[in-house]
Amino acid sequence: MIYSIMSTGYEKDFICQNEYEEPYITIKKKLRKIIWQAFTEGVDSFYVNCEQGIPLWAAEIICELKQDNNIHLHIVAPYEEQCVNWNENLRDRYYAVHQQADTVEFAEKQQSPDSYKFADEIMSKKSDKVYIFDNRTDTIANTYIAKANVIWFNI
Repeated sequence: MIYSIMSTGYEKDFICQNEYEEPYITIKKKLRKIIWQAFTEGVDSFYVNCEQGIPLWAAEIICELKQDNNIHLHIVAPYEEQCVNWNENLRDRYYAVHQQADTVEFAEKQQSPDSYKFADEIMSKKSDKVYIFDNRTDTIANTYIAKANVIWFNI
């Protein structure tokens, strides 16, 4: 089975900007538990867009799990220069997961207002289920994803 992991980006809105402090530590632990549980239930492939926050953390977790398990990471980046304005540490992490991914593709060559939407569409079409992480379940920016295939997580 194949799952996509998406986030509405709410985790970047916390006052704390250091991802090695709370609430990020707890979010990462829950994310690891969710990915591991999905893997033990038969999900062997995951798609992410590698955006800062939950998608990048998920990619890093999957790369760690790849060392001892038959699990696959597929990246659908919104556009080629997605990380060009990120700080050096985040860029290095971004490129590290790209090197370890089983596949990497780009939704578009250059950034457009719809780049992230196109990446999400590609991932959702290739997936059996889509995990969307948000702090509320009453909104969905991804209206092109069949709601029956969406699993909401509030972490």
